[in-house]
Amino acid sequence: MIRNAILLFYIIAAFLLESTLFADTSVFAAAPNILLIITVSIGFLRGKSYGALTGFICGLLYDLVFGPVVGLNALLFVLMGYISGSFCKVFFEDNLRVPVLMTGILDTAYNFIIYILFFLLRGKTSFFLYCIRCICPEVVFTVIMTILLYRLIYATNQLFGGNNDERRRSRWLSS
Repeated sequence: MIRNAILLFYIIAAFLLESTLFADTSVFAAAPNILLIITVSIGFLRGKSYGALTGFICGLLYDLVFGPVVGLNALLFVLMGYISGSFCKVFFEDNLRVPVLMTGILDTAYNFIIYILFFLLRGKTSFFLYCIRCICPEVVFTVIMTILLYRLIYATNQLFGGNNDERRRSRWLSS
């Protein structure tokens, strides 16, 4: 119960930071996608169902306030949470490289899908310009924030119960 309350606190805090502080202080017209960081981190630490649920809540919250279409970000975030949850039992959770790499790849894919749906289909075909001005700075800032925030999320996850299993073992290392 406490883990779910902390998760809800993380989602609300991330949304407030993303919609207030980082919206005003964005560098190069890009801000870190903190809701994506929360979704990927929770999915990686707790599994597919928690990742998908966290992604749905984060995406729906983003859609209701910022999104031009309600449900699109919710669907994308559910997919990203499910994908990151797929790696839950494959890699060790204290390894920082996997969530950082996963966040970078998923943020790039998310921005590419947004480009296709909102720019390319409207006839704006300057992908290189969009990539240089929007995708690259956001991915860099999101990866940097992942390095900072993942350890906090990991520590609170371990403090308040860790996983349902006693200790996870990597499938690659088990005999």
